[in-house]
Amino acid sequence: MTTMLGLSLTGRRVVFVGGGAVAARRIGRFLDEGADVRVVSPALGDAMRGVVTAHGVTWLPRDVRRDDIADAWLVHTATGIPRVDAAVAAWCESDRVFCVNTSDGAHGSARLAAETRSGDVIVGVASDAGIDPRRAVRLRDAIAAALRAGMLPLRRRRRGGGRVDLVGGGPGPADLMTVRGRRLLAEADVVVADRLGPVDVLQELEPGVEVIDVGKQPGHHPVTQDEINAHCWSLTPAPASASFDSRAATRSCSGGAARRSPPATRPASRSKSCRG
Repeated sequence: MTTMLGLSLTGRRVVFVGGGAVAARRIGRFLDEGADVRVVSPALGDAMRGVVTAHGVTWLPRDVRRDDIADAWLVHTATGIPRVDAAVAAWCESDRVFCVNTSDGAHGSARLAAETRSGDVIVGVASDAGIDPRRAVRLRDAIAAALRAGMLPLRRRRRGGGRVDLVGGGPGPADLMTVRGRRLLAEADVVVADRLGPVDVLQELEPGVEVIDVGKQPGHHPVTQDEINAHCWSLTPAPASASFDSRAATRSCSGGAARRSPPATRPASRSKSCRG
């Protein structure tokens, strides 16, 4: 059985045993996390050598020893030699240190999930029984595509600091909007919109998202841009989130105007998506 956990490894020791392609492919996520990474391997492949050099990672150019894992929070062993990886996994098991064993994932105490991110959301895919990394990657990729398309529920459910986002509508068709634009709309609690942007995306918003039509039409602007901006800021005190989607950051609504911070006396706890 496998239990999914979110581990914070920032500033904590992670030991990589082995310097080949597998280790080089996986070490990046730990460096991005800010972990204290150490590599133990008699030699390094070109990819791993590049990572070690670029990030100043500590490299011990020798065979692994038991005391190498003494102060580790997590160990990743990928030497390509099953008996060595098994020995490292056994040391970790004895010392109660979680270990990813790439020679035999079923015999390690930890497994790396196939991971994708969208903003501050992290989604991982792993098998509960048996090891099938290709299936996990395919499912991860499908989830990532749905996140990019804004098809999954990204709206926050807990109250927190809000913001106003300016989301460009691009050339017009919804499928030409940027990935980030689709994500921001999927996160929004309030969308201030007019007909200049791709209105099809409004049909994809979650139930409960408030859509405010500011009524812009060619030659007919019943609501001025200053009024639209003021309306966006007026929504921030409420406990939610909103987005500002403008067709292409038009001359009447610059990114700077839409993104300025509200006054300190106004608690921003609602995120708006303003599109036009």
